[in-house]
Amino acid sequence: MLKELVDKSSEIDQAILMRFPPFLVDQIKSLPHDNLNIKVRPTNDIDMRFFRVQINENEYPATLVDLPTIIEAHKTLDYKTIFKSVDVGQMLLVHQLPPGISIEDFDPFVHDSSFASMVVDATGAGRFKLKSGITPAAHNVTLSRHKQK
Repeated sequence: MLKELVDKSSEIDQAILMRFPPFLVDQIKSLPHDNLNIKVRPTNDIDMRFFRVQINENEYPATLVDLPTIIEAHKTLDYKTIFKSVDVGQMLLVHQLPPGISIEDFDPFVHDSSFASMVVDATGAGRFKLKSGITPAAHNVTLSRHKQK
């Protein structure tokens, strides 16, 4: 039994954090898990921040953003011992595609009204770094952490 646990723990863990718009969450929840097919592909953009997310037959634009804090993911092999398996520092933010706009022409700063308010600086170096983390306690963590005293 110990050999099985060691063999399982030596596998490389990979994690991706994805945030979907509310209408997509409802669609994903209604699909059976064995029938869910999600594919993520980068676009031909130079800075590798823009992706296409395909859910079954539909494609949506996505942006890779930096989280303000590192998230630790944990797992267990024997349902008793929990250990850290991976750190996550980025999130793939899936957008709703506006009517009349193709995925190639989609710009999150122009076509997603909430995106510019989510990042630290929409025009400068912080244009892909989120202000807030994924939990309520991490709301505006970048602003409160670096506040002038």
